[in-house]
Amino acid sequence: MLEEWAPINKEDALYLLSANFCCNQFFTSIESGVIQEIRKYAIKRLETVSDEDIHLILLQLVQALKYEELSETPLLMFLISRAVGSPEIAISLYWFLKVEVEN
Repeated sequence: MLEEWAPINKEDALYLLSANFCCNQFFTSIESGVIQEIRKYAIKRLETVSDEDIHLILLQLVQALKYEELSETPLLMFLISRAVGSPEIAISLYWFLKVEVEN
């Protein structure tokens, strides 16, 4: 059904990656594989967003990594691929990750 959805904007994609979605009491009863597919869909939608817009929401994306179940997740791979193509994203990603690890 995900492919039948109208394309979502970056704000909606961020929501699908947030704790408000994945850790919501209603959604905890949903199979984790379904939540992972929804998160993959959100990342797929973010792939169409410009580097400038990704830079604006990068902190939220880094914070969304806390809610990932696997070590090499689609979100992590997305962030790395965007960082490889943009020095600004790479520098910000480094510092955001450094702060999150220290916290």
